[in-house]
Amino acid sequence: MTDDNSSVKMKSTKTAHKRSKPDADTCSQDPPKSASSTKSNSKDSSVPKHRKVQARGSEYKVDKAGKAFKYLEAVLSYIECGMAMESESSAKSAYAVYSETVDLVKFTMSLKSFTDTTAPAQEKIFAILCLRCQSLLNMAMFRCKKDIVMNSVGSQSSAGSMGSSGVTATISTPVTIQNMTSSYVTITSHVLKAFDLWEQAEALTKKNKEFFAQLSTKVRVLALNSSLVDLVHYTRQGLQRLKQAPKAP
Repeated sequence: MTDDNSSVKMKSTKTAHKRSKPDADTCSQDPPKSASSTKSNSKDSSVPKHRKVQARGSEYKVDKAGKAFKYLEAVLSYIECGMAMESESSAKSAYAVYSETVDLVKFTMSLKSFTDTTAPAQEKIFAILCLRCQSLLNMAMFRCKKDIVMNSVGSQSSAGSMGSSGVTATISTPVTIQNMTSSYVTITSHVLKAFDLWEQAEALTKKNKEFFAQLSTKVRVLALNSSLVDLVHYTRQGLQRLKQAPKAP
């Protein structure tokens, strides 16, 4: 009886195994290929592979462009965050946010060669928006640092004049000059960067006048002394128009 029961159990186990295997294959594996189909596919397999690579490449490019758009939208949100901090008289915190936002814009532009001569018009327009964001952010950073540095320079000058006849003044004066020089170099670098980035944007704008002429009918024309409020509104409108524009072939 024991032998008969064990044989029955073994048969039922094999039967269950045979039934469950196709279900597992259907969920986790590709359909099996016959030997004849494998041989026939091996002859012209290079063509489909090439097409798949092209398709994946184009999808990857589109995905990078889509990511860039989303990143620039995030940039605008960060700018608004910095503006809120600046309005609360927290220039130091606002400066930190603006600095990180500039880094995010740089990363966004590194996703694709937006300024390349072979890049479509839409991508060059996107680059212009990014460059203008960087430019006005540097001007905002200059504004934040200017107030901090002027206050520190005033206090250091007062301290230096009070001890001008003592030994302490002889030691502290070089340090004061060094700090002042470093601060002014930092401020000047932001202004120079702002002008350089603005000129790059202007050079690209000359080849895309129609888009920005139409954009200027909806929003204020941007300049180096424009507010960040105007920058955010301008860039959002520009992004919206870019999304609505027909894609270049």
